[in-house]
Parts: sequence; C-alpha cells; structure tokens
Amino acid sequence: MKTTRIPTRLKRSKLAHLFRHANGVYYARIKVNDKSTERSLRTTDYNLAASLLPETIKELKGASESHQAGTLAHSIQAEADREDPDLKPTTQHYYRQLAKSILDSLPPHVAAKKLPKVTVGDLRAWRDIIVSETCESPVP
Repeated sequence: MKTTRIPTRLKRSKLAHLFRHANGVYYARIKVNDKSTERSLRTTDYNLAASLLPETIKELKGASESHQAGTLAHSIQAEADREDPDLKPTTQHYYRQLAKSILDSLPPHVAAKKLPKVTVGDLRAWRDIIVSETCESPVP
C-alpha cells in the first residue's frame, strides 16, 4: 500500500530542526514524545534564526516535559513551591504547609500515581479516609 505525504510549506534548511516557511519566516521543529512541535522564530534572517534556534529548542523541550504527567505528589509539591511574585511570603509559606499536610494524608498508592491516572474514585476513597479519621458522622 502506497502512503502519500501531505505537502508541507516548511522546507529544510542547513541546520537540523530549522525550517523555512514559504513566506520566508524560519521555524524551529522538534519531535518530543513522538509528537512534532514547531514554533515560529519570527524572523526571515537565517543568521538570526540560527542563533535563536538552541534556546527555542530548549523552551520547546521544557514545555513538553512540564506537560508530561508527574505523580500526584510531585504536582502538589511543585505547585506549592512555585514562585509567584503576587503572593506574600506568608501566603506562600501557608501554601507549603497545606501541601505538606495533603501529602502526609495521601495514601502512598494514590500519591505515586501519574496525574492523569488519578481517578475520582481514588480521591473519594482518600476523602472517606480523612472523614473517618476526623469526623464521627459520615459525609454523604
């Protein structure tokens, strides 16, 4: 069976991962986790595009890796440790305390799950554990 390639408007350049669009603008294109990602370098100058390419590739790889699913525990800790200039230091300290409390109460098998694999049932079971430890009457 013969496969047909869809024609693209991007043409290869002398450098790996650097492509030139039909309109002359250069693009960085990489493949991360079997998915092709591209970003415009917003220039028609080859030398400028070549100098912007390494940093753009790092950004594309970093963006892809940050979207990769970590564990639930890692995601909670990363969010608590995130630097936000709009938050006061006391608020950030409070968020870190909350994250520690949540991580201490999470069952290990749930904390170790990849984020997309955590189900509503897992979270409800965790809630039921917390409720049974802290309340005398059951929560609906």
